[in-house]
Amino acid sequence: AAFTLQMKLTHVISMMQDWCALDEKVLIEAYKKCLAVLMQCHGGFTDGEQPITLSICGHSVETIRYCVSQEKVSIHLPVSRLLAGLHVLLSKSEVAYKFPELLPLSELSPPMLIEHPLRCLVLCAQVHAGMWRRNGFSLVNQIYYYHNVKCRREMFDKDIIMLQTGVSMMDPNHFLMIMLSRFELYQIFSTPDYGKRFSSEITHKDVVQQNNTLIEEMLYLIIMLVGERFSPGVGQVNATDEIKREIIHQLSIKPMAHSELVKSLPEDENKETGMESVIEAVAHFKKPGLTGRGMYELKPECAKEFNLYFYHFSRAEQSKAEEAQRKLKRQNREDTALPPPVLPPFCPLFASL
Repeated sequence: AAFTLQMKLTHVISMMQDWCALDEKVLIEAYKKCLAVLMQCHGGFTDGEQPITLSICGHSVETIRYCVSQEKVSIHLPVSRLLAGLHVLLSKSEVAYKFPELLPLSELSPPMLIEHPLRCLVLCAQVHAGMWRRNGFSLVNQIYYYHNVKCRREMFDKDIIMLQTGVSMMDPNHFLMIMLSRFELYQIFSTPDYGKRFSSEITHKDVVQQNNTLIEEMLYLIIMLVGERFSPGVGQVNATDEIKREIIHQLSIKPMAHSELVKSLPEDENKETGMESVIEAVAHFKKPGLTGRGMYELKPECAKEFNLYFYHFSRAEQSKAEEAQRKLKRQNREDTALPPPVLPPFCPLFASL
């Protein structure tokens, strides 16, 4: 039911944000109101949340004791995601630079901003690590829709943006320590020989495998936070660059028919994907033979834009794309390494990332 509501409201939320961006005063007021509501939601400690101090390598940070695997956690964070959308619009419309005195940016608490989106992404990581098997398909389905093209723009994408917002305002060492704590990996990295001692116990093979997966997921998240800057307002790009990148990465997996490609792209409120305006710049159309369908193939010069850690890839798509791109490089007698592409610079509001 919650995801049904999310799907129905996705375009409404997007249009509301666009409407706010049309008037600077409205955008500022909406941002203030949304922040006030978010601060109310975070007021005080709930069950299981106790203040603690984390220390690693001479760095210390105060946070709360919270285990995603044991405490209450939700995949639905509407207020946080709305604030993330408005924050990006402050950057995109340059309101943040024109009227800094009217905005409560100095009042923002980075740990507060990142807390719930981080919990949500840790939950996804734990599901991938097989830690929630006993919860059946209900949670698996929630994670699926969270990343699905119909919902991700106002869910997963906004969580990444909110984390980028918080991280850009805080000491990276502090963020990494909080991240280790939420991923429940803090003990492994902070205790000498903990990992060696733990992995030597044969009885804990499943736990070792889970920890390895969680470490991979955590590193993947760090790569996303630094590398995903193709949202207008986060990076110095426009909407055309964003849709081009989506198409490039879909066609990096395999050539696709028009209908298949459209299904893989997010639609706006008018059921438009924006594909038609950019497809010729990134793909060739291969006409159908006597049987079969016409297919779009990625232009060779666009292959350099391929990023193996593109955040909208599922694990299966990532594997297929990697295999396809390496095969292509072997055919062209090139080095099969897949270096990351040159990234656009961040907007000033996110520059400290």
